[in-house]
Amino acid sequence: MPTRVLLALSWYDHRLHRGVARVAARHGWHLACTVAGTDGLSAGWRGDGAITLVGSSDLRRIRRACRHIVDVGLADPPPGGVPRLVVDNIAIAQLAVEHFRARGFRRFACLTARGTRMFDEREQAFRAVLDRHGLDCRTMMGGAQLGRTLSTMPHPLAVFAVQDSLGAEAILAALEAGLRVPEDIAILGVDDVDLVCEALAVPLASVDSDQEGLGTAAAERLALLLAGRRDDGALRRWPPRRVVVRRSAESFGTSHPGLTAALARARSQPSCGVRALAEAAGLSPQGLDKACRRELGSGPGELLRRLRLDAIRQSLAAGESLAQAAAAAGMPASTGVCALVRRELGMTPAAWRRRLRHPG
Repeated sequence: MPTRVLLALSWYDHRLHRGVARVAARHGWHLACTVAGTDGLSAGWRGDGAITLVGSSDLRRIRRACRHIVDVGLADPPPGGVPRLVVDNIAIAQLAVEHFRARGFRRFACLTARGTRMFDEREQAFRAVLDRHGLDCRTMMGGAQLGRTLSTMPHPLAVFAVQDSLGAEAILAALEAGLRVPEDIAILGVDDVDLVCEALAVPLASVDSDQEGLGTAAAERLALLLAGRRDDGALRRWPPRRVVVRRSAESFGTSHPGLTAALARARSQPSCGVRALAEAAGLSPQGLDKACRRELGSGPGELLRRLRLDAIRQSLAAGESLAQAAAAAGMPASTGVCALVRRELGMTPAAWRRRLRHPG
């Protein structure tokens, strides 16, 4: 008889399904998928294992129907002994903050919805990362007053939406309030659901939480359980891949026309130096430094470093070589990439990439 495995989801994500299905095909499992809890299961269903993203009541029912479960959600505490593998919300927040800081933003807001542990954790992580940089954050809720709230806040404003659907709501609310996206309000979502992000008046930038990788890793963990291996039952974290930059978060955190021009030059030509930035801004190097520190809180050299590191991380997360990462950052050789990553991230690029793919 084939090994019977259930994928039980409160909401469907084809990428998570694809990651699980890849492992299922390799092991010869018979994989069934049910969405919106366990309503699609017959009362007598029995299986060998399950991967779950459901509430506690459904999780208890599945536990009665099969011995081995790996849970990929944070909705409720699971029954004892159920291993968990969930997205790394701290790493997601770090990517979001670095994206905005590399573009000089100093004003931040988080758009969330109460009552969901995953959203609460993302909001708290975003606040904590900003706090380490000495930066504040205002929390906002969606709804009819969102446009008015955005209008009353200082601009330019960086908005971290804890889910892509909330990011889409923020874009519409901003536009209907007469605000420009991204010039007044830069918006970054989470999960990078392309069907959501790209079918908008302003395409939504998003942190790719690597749902396919999460599904693969969860299924591999289940495969070890099914093979008789012991599991410590610990909650483990799966890291995000990168920020997928789209129009909603392409702007910079200043309305100063000279600095905007200088930062645009830095993005398009990351190999340029401070003198080239000053020329683009129509300022002397000393004037550029003064304007950067007043408007953005750091000097032009620091902004260039952040932008280069951002480009390197994006390139490495996409699986590109050190040479390609160097080219993306406008650096002459991969040795410079190694030195920058080691200095800023405390490890080699290879070690950083290994941790990205194999956390914990």
